Formats: sequence, structure tokens, C-alpha cells
Amino acid sequence: MVRWISFLPRAGRSAGIVVIAVCAFLLTCLLGDRLLPKRELPWLVREKMAHLAAHGNDYNALFIGSSRMQDNIIPAVFDRDVDGQGFTIRSFNAGISGMYPPQDAYLLDQILHLKLTGIRWVFIELQTLQTTLPRANRQTLQQLYWHDWPRFSLLCERFVATQSRRHWRDRVAEVGERWPDFCDHVLLFVRRFTSLGRGSVLLNRWVFREPITAEDWSLLGDYGDGWTPAGTHRGLDPQETAALESDLEVRRKKPPVREAGDRVTQKALDLMIAKIQRAGATPILIVPPTARGTYFAPDPAQARNLVILNFCDPPKYPELYLTKYRVDPSHLNAAGAEIFSHLLAQRFIEAVGRK
Repeated sequence: MVRWISFLPRAGRSAGIVVIAVCAFLLTCLLGDRLLPKRELPWLVREKMAHLAAHGNDYNALFIGSSRMQDNIIPAVFDRDVDGQGFTIRSFNAGISGMYPPQDAYLLDQILHLKLTGIRWVFIELQTLQTTLPRANRQTLQQLYWHDWPRFSLLCERFVATQSRRHWRDRVAEVGERWPDFCDHVLLFVRRFTSLGRGSVLLNRWVFREPITAEDWSLLGDYGDGWTPAGTHRGLDPQETAALESDLEVRRKKPPVREAGDRVTQKALDLMIAKIQRAGATPILIVPPTARGTYFAPDPAQARNLVILNFCDPPKYPELYLTKYRVDPSHLNAAGAEIFSHLLAQRFIEAVGRK
């Protein structure tokens, strides 16, 4: 290779050396990823993945999404209701607080890699793909672990995708507003790809004999099925209750409006659906009962053969929009989660029966 480069012009030799250096760097990163210990995951993600690795074949249904799935769906209630309708089902709540697309697709990939043989249904929360990172934990493990190439490529697409029928100056300004977040995503991707910091884990284990942290199954909730109730035991004070009632009253008078979402959000959803179907399971799409002004759901023409259970409908589900069953505009308390789990089981039976 070096002899071949010596025959090239000076500019060509320089370019060739750069190409070789880049290739060597990429190969080193890939080799290091193989040799270093398994990637560290945030606590809750790690515990749920460890539980599924050990007991995943005990379940035939999974719930994947944000805290609106984790806190609002009680598998024990859902399973009992569905079993009473002639189905045999055992579900696990794999929802993670703060998890938005495309992070949920990473979690789905890790679960599918376990090759669980009994999974028949995968319930996915419908959410738009997020490019904005939380200010509090932008460079933490909670954001780092899912920045692999498939997720980063979607973020790049979303970064350059702008609203159609806008003047080019407005579209440039729209991209410019996303630039700080995109830079953070680039840094997270580079850190993950180069395995920056993972060598210290190997050093601590080999040299300092640091023990591997034991699993903490208490993170899976009192029932061990992944459900954890939202809120605190103290409840809401009068001021918080009044603010929540005001938000819910607005939504009862003016129900949320469906948004089709951008093409990258739809692409991310399509990829997840295709993976679930290839694994032999059926995707069930859920719109949780939030009190926001809009919610994401695919265009009906695109979702003709999919099951979509939409609970973001105050006139149809008034009980889910009562203050006594809420902790905030997005989350139900334990009593509200039980009601929602009953309604979800009912709608699921109706939808599966029609299929």
C-alpha cells in the first residue's frame, strides 16, 4: 500500500494517507467495541432488559413507550381483563420515562435481539420524533446509550427536513434553530462510536477488581411487571390541583387535534412496525390520554391495516380527563391507570376480534 502511494502525485499521496488513517481509526473503533465490556445502560433500561433476558419467554405482549406507558398501564389489570374474554395473555411494561423516538426504536432492537419466541403483540406509544434534548441531562448516559448509527441517521434526516411550502429563508431559519441540539447529538454519536470512557470500565474490573453492579429488581415496580405509578404519595396541593383542572377543562372543551407528523417520524414508525412484523408479532399503536393540544397518529390511509387505539379523546373517555385521576396533564395516578388499563383491554379485545 505504501509503495503504491509513493507513485501518486503529492496531493494524491496526502489524500491516500488521510483515507488510510480514517479507515484505520474506524476499524479500531469497531474492534474496540467488540473487545470492550458490554455497553452500560441507564438503570431502568438495564433492569428491564435484564429481566426480559431472564424471563422474556414468559410474556406474549410488551408495552414500549415513555412514562405515559410506564406509569399509565398496569399489566396485571390488563392481563386479567383480557383473560376474562377468552384470550391468554401475559404482558410486560417496557416503558421508560423520558423515552421518545428514535430512542424507543433502539430499545425495540435490543428486545428483538433477545429472540423471544412467545411475543405476539407489541404495543407502541405514538409519538413524534424528537430532536430537542433535555437541558438537564444532555451529555448523560440516559442520552448517550441509544445514539448508534441507525438512530443518528434518522436524526440527521429530521434535522434537514423542514416544513413544506415555506419560503427558503424561513426553512434556513428553521434548520438554524435546531443547530445547537444537532451539535449535541453529533457529540453523543461520536462518544458512543469511539467508545470514549469504556476503557475505564475494563480497567476497574481487571485491575481494581470492581464488582459488577447487582440487578435491582425493585425498579420493576411492586408487581415486577414494569409498571410504576406516577406522582408522589403526598398528592397535589390546592394550587397544583387548580392548575391541573384548568388544563383539563380547556381540553374537555377543545379536544386534541390529530397531527400526521413529518415524514421522518413516519419513517421511524414504519421501521419499527416492519421489525415487529418480521419477528412474527402484531404491532398495536396507542395514543395515550394526554391533555396537550395535538397528538400524533398516522394518516388513516397509511394505517389502514394497523390497529390504532386512540384515547386522546375527552368526549369519548371523560373519566380519563377528570382531575381526581391525574397527577399532571400527561400522567394518570394509580386509580386512573387502573381505569385506563381496563379501557385498553376492552378496546384491544374489540380490535383483535375484528381482525
